[in-house]
Amino acid sequence: MRHKKRKTKKNIQLSKKHIIGVFLILITAYILFFSAIFKIQSIIILESNKQIQDSIISKITFDIKNQNLILLKKRHLTKRITTSYPQIKELKIIKKFPKNLIIAYKKLEDLAYFSQQEIETKYFVVNQTGVIARTEAKPIDLPEIFLPGIKLEEGMQIITPEKIQFTIDALNYLEQQTKLNVQNIKYLPKAQEIHFLVDSGTYIWLDMSYDYKTQIQKLSYALSQLKPENSSYEYIDLRIKSANG
Repeated sequence: MRHKKRKTKKNIQLSKKHIIGVFLILITAYILFFSAIFKIQSIIILESNKQIQDSIISKITFDIKNQNLILLKKRHLTKRITTSYPQIKELKIIKKFPKNLIIAYKKLEDLAYFSQQEIETKYFVVNQTGVIARTEAKPIDLPEIFLPGIKLEEGMQIITPEKIQFTIDALNYLEQQTKLNVQNIKYLPKAQEIHFLVDSGTYIWLDMSYDYKTQIQKLSYALSQLKPENSSYEYIDLRIKSANG
């Protein structure tokens, strides 16, 4: 009888411990996953270590507020941001417990800009992805590209990465080799051409389907005769592959 009583007491003690253990697990699970303690209250966005208040990332992550910080999957959020905002070069997502989320990123370098005349002039910068982003101020340090007949909207892939890289490389090479100053660029996607407007008002036409250096070198050969920097030529066509100058 005594042996049975001891066994019963042990079972009761074990049962009490199990109940307390389960209770503590449930309390902990509730605190971690269901209480308001770990609900996201602020999303801090840092662009190149500078905090910004209003950005496209604020719109992308607006619905994350009040979600559980512990349950938030950084991998999924990273994919969402980089898919919607491909201008990002480096992205870090940091959980700062108990209630803060930090999104820190660096942007790819802007290569050029587009403008659009509506009620007010809108400006859009473009980087090596070819996707445009709205900017409030005119980017005077960047070359301007004109794209006739296209309504611009933020997030559009306005030009392929290959074409924007061709344009900027050709621009730099043209100015370096000829000492001509390019005022702006006209991009014709269907014709696969770019037209560089130089100081004199002359357009330099290039074919985007073959090597820009070969085309610009033809202009270098002919500069002593054409002198586009002080002439009234409407355009100089460098697209003909068989021509040398």
